[in-house]
Amino acid sequence: MRRLGGVLAALVLLMGTAAACSDGGAKGASGRATTTTEVPVPIAFTVTSFDVETAAPPVAGAVEGARAGVEATMKRWLDEDVLPPLRSAQPAGDLRPLFTAVTGEHVVTTADRAAFVTEGLPPVTGLSAKLATLAVIGLADPDGQIPIVAVHLELELQGTAEGTPLIVVHTGDLVLVPEAEGWKIDSYDIRATRDTPAGTTTTTARS
Repeated sequence: MRRLGGVLAALVLLMGTAAACSDGGAKGASGRATTTTEVPVPIAFTVTSFDVETAAPPVAGAVEGARAGVEATMKRWLDEDVLPPLRSAQPAGDLRPLFTAVTGEHVVTTADRAAFVTEGLPPVTGLSAKLATLAVIGLADPDGQIPIVAVHLELELQGTAEGTPLIVVHTGDLVLVPEAEGWKIDSYDIRATRDTPAGTTTTTARS
């Protein structure tokens, strides 16, 4: 009890000292500018459907595994390659990990890259998603595995750049296949439309 009483007494003393310091410091701090950091609005895809065309009933866990893998790949694209360049005005990273080897090399070495990322804009504030959906169809083979899925993508982002409303839309179809590192985009037919302070531009890409 003596030890607890001593701790409480010390806390009271510290609180009194802190209050005195706060009172004295408030006058000196008056008039100083404060900086507010915007907290990003969470943006994520919603899977509106996950249908499976079957040559044989899927084995246990096949549907759940495919869905989780596809969602992880699409989340990575959104979180690492779509949103950061818009919020920071910095270039997107390496897109190749999202794709199969041949497809990824084609994307990063051709104009198709611009259909997957939006770069070169001022930082976008108040970024939010008006629409972010995935509609998925998987194909189960005779062994009950799911070796391929088709994804229809709808993503509409909105925000403000230098005080002007901005809209970025990605829409199209992707084909994903499983590899050791996860599900990869193997082919695509995608379009990106940007309504920016500089005007409206559209980029299409197909493999």
